[in-house]
Amino acid sequence: MTTGIRGAMRLALLTLGAAFSPLATHAVVYTCVNCATSIQAAQILAAIQLARQSNVDAIQGASSAGSTATMEAARVVAEANAKTAGVIETTRIESRYELLDPCSVTAVAKGGSEAQRTRPHGSGRGGGGGGNGGTPTPTQGSTKDMKRALEIAAGERPAPPPEVIAALAASGACGSFVSGGTREQMCKDAGFSLELKSGFPNADVRAETLFDGPQTATDMASGTRRKLTITPGNSSEKMAVNAFLRNLETPLDFRALEARELKSDAGRNYMALRDSYEAAMSLASKPMRDQEAMMTANPATRPILAQLLKGADSAYVRDYLIKAYPRWDKDGISFAELLNLETARRYHNERWHERMAAANEKQLLHEQVQLQALNIWVLSSLAERMQQLNAVQGNTAAAVIRQEKMPGLLAAHKAAQR
Repeated sequence: MTTGIRGAMRLALLTLGAAFSPLATHAVVYTCVNCATSIQAAQILAAIQLARQSNVDAIQGASSAGSTATMEAARVVAEANAKTAGVIETTRIESRYELLDPCSVTAVAKGGSEAQRTRPHGSGRGGGGGGNGGTPTPTQGSTKDMKRALEIAAGERPAPPPEVIAALAASGACGSFVSGGTREQMCKDAGFSLELKSGFPNADVRAETLFDGPQTATDMASGTRRKLTITPGNSSEKMAVNAFLRNLETPLDFRALEARELKSDAGRNYMALRDSYEAAMSLASKPMRDQEAMMTANPATRPILAQLLKGADSAYVRDYLIKAYPRWDKDGISFAELLNLETARRYHNERWHERMAAANEKQLLHEQVQLQALNIWVLSSLAERMQQLNAVQGNTAAAVIRQEKMPGLLAAHKAAQR
């Protein structure tokens, strides 16, 4: 038993001694070195793992940032494209509703509907022997005798005997209008002077005076030059129209009755018949006086022209006005001229045709509506003229009926009084 314990202790000591021997020490150091190396390797490995993870994270972050930047850039581009597309579409839609010429569309409305209701004063007898309502008869460009003849015809002067009126009219015509032909020879034979003071040869006997405007010798050299606007007020052109209408209405008149003559029954009968004559003659001359008013420059058209000169056809309109009536900026133009301008600035204007060719369907439709409105205006004017013509024809028919039926009616009336 003792021997066994001792043997165990000896073995333990030997083992312990071996542990402290150089060999044992080396083994321990080796083992520590291996452990240190293992620890160091583990640390390096951990650092590598950490770096790799950092790189992965960095790459992932960079990738994420790049993706975000790419997505943001794409979003910005998409928004810009959408906005551009929206602007383009808006412009396209707006262009469909955009007027081709906004200024010209509303130009005529600037004159207002009341502008056409107020017409320049007519000439001739106007309201019959009552004259022109206080407006002096145009006499510019007439001789003294023609001036008197016109004032008598307008009821501004008492009428002298017919032979005196005839002498005044003949002398006045020779000095104011006569030029060339047998008419000139008659003036010479009658001893009247030839002055052509009006500047319009034979304007008092030519229908062109009323429909194309008084013509100068230069105008007549190449035919007839249409003048749709004549100068208002006391002008030579108005005087020429006045003289023409006088020859149509009452070239010769009766002597004005004196007060004692008018107080008699016969004088009162004459007054009643005179009024009937004046009314019938005024009706007959109404279309002619309206034609003159339509051709007389009207200041109410100036706002219309100012608007047209701001539109797309401004160059064409200005050139037209300068050629047609140089005083347009002061006097305006006539409604006959305005109607012709509205037609000419379209049909005769190359720029208008170019705009129509480039217009979309919506713009063309609007222009068509505008032309339909213009057509209504023209039709309205035609309807007015037709009403006048019907009234004149009705009065003519009434005159024929009176001429045919009145003698028999008068005889029957006298027979019934017996």
